[in-house]
Amino acid sequence: MSIKINNMVGIGVAGNFTGHLEQAGESGDFINVRTKDVHAPKGLFPFYLPHHPSSHLSKFPLSAVAINKPDDTSNLQIEPEVALICDVSYKNDKVESITPKLFCAFNDCSIRKEGAKKISEKKNWGEHSKGISPHMLPIDSFEKGGILDGYRLASFLKRNGQILEYGIDSKVSEYSYFHGELFSR
Repeated sequence: MSIKINNMVGIGVAGNFTGHLEQAGESGDFINVRTKDVHAPKGLFPFYLPHHPSSHLSKFPLSAVAINKPDDTSNLQIEPEVALICDVSYKNDKVESITPKLFCAFNDCSIRKEGAKKISEKKNWGEHSKGISPHMLPIDSFEKGGILDGYRLASFLKRNGQILEYGIDSKVSEYSYFHGELFSR
């Protein structure tokens, strides 16, 4: 299946993995966000909006070959995630349904940027600021027992010629909100 990801909107889910915001140093950004469930995601944020007038959100950030560090002083945080490629249906100009169709490995890389007014400022600094696998797999069902339940997230960093384990090897299904619960809120 040939798809053009540069024409799709890129949206992230903040705080959908228990302890991730604390590990990434972003929990302070959500200190005033209250949810009914302590494990609930803290919100959604755009990281790519094609043709948007914003200078940083309209730049296509995804790359399967490299992450560009904006300058020598930038502090980057690798964030292993799963990307879902979804069909979105609308009714009366409102989202009626979201149906995951494909998935792949994704590096939701962030800049540790003190004083950023929006999380999107930490998520897209131009071309090659996020990693995405060139291989996307079809989703048979986005329900418990579907194909995604058999996958895990593991992350490695290559530094000075050495491959180092980075982060915690986790089941994809261990996201705080997953399957139908993710899209029913």
